[in-house]
Amino acid sequence: MIEFLDLHLRNHVEWSISAEYPQALSRRDLKNMVVIRAGEKIVSHSVVDFVDLTTNGLTLKLGIIGSLVTDPNFRKRGFGRQCIEKCLELSVEQGCDISVLWTYDYDFYRKLNFERAGHEICAYLEKSSFSKQDGVLFAEESLAAGPKLAAETLDLYNSHSVRVSRSRELQEQYLKIPKVRFFAARNAEGKLLAYTFEGKGADLTACLHDWAGPTDIVSNLFHFAKEKLGTTVIVMIPGYRADVAARLEPVAKRVARNPFGMIQILNHEAIIEKLTTAEPTDVGSLLSAYRKLNGPLQAPGFFFGDLDLNEVQLTIDEKRVYEKYLPIPIWVWGMDAV
Repeated sequence: MIEFLDLHLRNHVEWSISAEYPQALSRRDLKNMVVIRAGEKIVSHSVVDFVDLTTNGLTLKLGIIGSLVTDPNFRKRGFGRQCIEKCLELSVEQGCDISVLWTYDYDFYRKLNFERAGHEICAYLEKSSFSKQDGVLFAEESLAAGPKLAAETLDLYNSHSVRVSRSRELQEQYLKIPKVRFFAARNAEGKLLAYTFEGKGADLTACLHDWAGPTDIVSNLFHFAKEKLGTTVIVMIPGYRADVAARLEPVAKRVARNPFGMIQILNHEAIIEKLTTAEPTDVGSLLSAYRKLNGPLQAPGFFFGDLDLNEVQLTIDEKRVYEKYLPIPIWVWGMDAV
């Protein structure tokens, strides 16, 4: 199975794709891989990774779909669609609230009830505006420290209000992914104050995709990393972190605001129930608002943005309750993407 993926997705590099995605393509995840065969030959594949997303105190269960590929000699037969449908079935069986994936083939996935939603900000740094900060030391560091560095970075990662749950073991595995560079800011005593990763195997080259730390220090660290990398870098920023975007915007070549990814809502009632746990009297108004949507393609934008509320005829009370709870901030940091 991994040989099939390496042949079709990583035939231009010297490592296996399994080294890039330890959370989804390991032996323990075989049950979450969908394979279609023609006789003994594997002709199509996809995988779904089940994760818990904490977002401002709310916990949602996600089914993240990735590594969809079909042998070129067996395309246009519906195998890709079958793989995605099976991943969705597995996600429902696992009690997922939503399914998430990243693609440029928007029309294909819209036919499967996925739609672009959520918010991502990409800042393109063509020039470095790095400046020294009192009491802060900036450096590119080796990832060889292993367990110690995993513990340090995980502690900072867990300070994010929106994050996928990670174990110490998984963080250690992330540090072993090929073609990852690590940049750190520490105080004089060596305490890690901020970090950013660049690259992830064959993906996310020149992208600062997984980071944490105080806004002023991590923003300066981005400029330090850009200086060391010697190329234009893309800082990937969650939509809810406008503070970081504001720091970079004055000096960035450009700042692009895009949807976070493609999302399908699997259990709207469960999401609404989780949102209104403290005030169950609001359940009715949110459900009523949801039922006014014009089909499943509006549902991701309803929960995670950008649904144009003018397209939905909400009552005053429905709009009040909607704006009280929604949209929900959503983000998956680069190391957790599949």
